Amino acid sequence: MTSVANTGCVYDAQLKLLLRDKVYVADICNAVVYEGRQFVTADMLEPRPVEQNAVLARGDGGFATDNRFRDLAFFVKRGPDDEGFLLCLEVQCSQSQEMPLRVLEYNAREIVRFSDEAGYRESHRLPLVVTVVLNFSEGPWKGPRSLLDMAEYRDAELDQVAEQSRLVLVDPYTMDDKMLSRFCTDFKFMLCCWRLSRDDEELQAFLESQRGQVFPSLKMRRTLYMFFNMEFDEAVNDTEGGIGVMCEAIRKIRAKGIEEGIEKGRIEGKEEGIEQNKHDVAVNALHMKLSIKTIQKLTGLSLENIRNIAQSIAML
Repeated sequence: MTSVANTGCVYDAQLKLLLRDKVYVADICNAVVYEGRQFVTADMLEPRPVEQNAVLARGDGGFATDNRFRDLAFFVKRGPDDEGFLLCLEVQCSQSQEMPLRVLEYNAREIVRFSDEAGYRESHRLPLVVTVVLNFSEGPWKGPRSLLDMAEYRDAELDQVAEQSRLVLVDPYTMDDKMLSRFCTDFKFMLCCWRLSRDDEELQAFLESQRGQVFPSLKMRRTLYMFFNMEFDEAVNDTEGGIGVMCEAIRKIRAKGIEEGIEKGRIEGKEEGIEQNKHDVAVNALHMKLSIKTIQKLTGLSLENIRNIAQSIAML
């Protein structure tokens, strides 16, 4: 069983790739901002470009570049005239004691970029920024969650008025069932795996109990395979160019589906056995998001039959 401790650049990159899926981003937003109420949908999210580097002034009057930049940013449209707010995601495979400071820096850069846009020059209004930090390190988050947590001196009055640069923490290690229930996609399943990841026996038992669960998202299947070695009938690697699944997956689908159907047909002496298995292969392939033309090559079914199957399982 692969442990969640296998972190590093490749794991960090895989998580960021997963969170480019706006369905998961909307789910996170609803869970942490709206307490699970389904106010935000994927089509309300507009990805914002993240800067590749920033030019900073040095103390000697010169300039230097800073390659730190935020992971993901989305503009959440919540009104008819493009009113909304910025939702920013930070994926942490390691913990940082400077996270609130980085959030403050990222937000300042983002707001300055917004102030250069035409809409600001007309209205002089700026969007609020919500930063969600997703803790996928090896244990519960122990770092500060706001500038107040980093403050040298505090009192009750100052706490009410001081700049906080507060971050919203999604920490599966400390997440209770009530918080977990706010998530509505299979992102919740991944959080459950993370919550159990420090006890390998519990994690294995949980994965075994969920055997056969369908994950339509190839990105999610790849993530679960990478971090938890959760196996699927189809391969989880990319094909050349990073689209679809490996040719090996197609070979396995054909071997497992078509050939079993042929054998069943031979045993029963009926063509219905073969046709039923072609149907089953088409259903599985549709859930894997393979193209209709690819499914036609796999099964030999007509395009019309495949479209009918897709409509019957609401995949079109």
